[in-house]
Amino acid sequence: MAAAMGVDLGCPTPAATLDECGRVAPVFAGLSHERLDREGAVPWPCPHSDRPGRAKLYGERFATADGRAHLAAVPYLPPGELPDPDDPLVLVTGRRWAHYNSGSVTRRSGNLQLTPDHADTDTSCPEYKVTAVRVAAL
Repeated sequence: MAAAMGVDLGCPTPAATLDECGRVAPVFAGLSHERLDREGAVPWPCPHSDRPGRAKLYGERFATADGRAHLAAVPYLPPGELPDPDDPLVLVTGRRWAHYNSGSVTRRSGNLQLTPDHADTDTSCPEYKVTAVRVAAL
């Protein structure tokens, strides 16, 4: 993405990028493309190249002052609108390869227009395909 924006981040290859991640974030330090080619999947986090990674990031304690997870319950909120015969589709934003999540932030910057402005429609059920095409044609 940086190259598409005309920026040289100094990491010419994916392997160089992973090496840099290992230098700045210890949880990646034990990973390299060579190791992945040799061993296949390596559990993450993997702070040491001579030891296997860990299957859990927080096995003994969380990264909080007291070591405990800080959780908060949130009340259930029903959807503001349910599908009905007039509006049978539930529409959600989706992820696109060149943008963070749906592009709601990255598309605001003119120099980040990495993909066309047209919208794509993905459906999970075959019966919606005809409806989605008809809606898209409007």
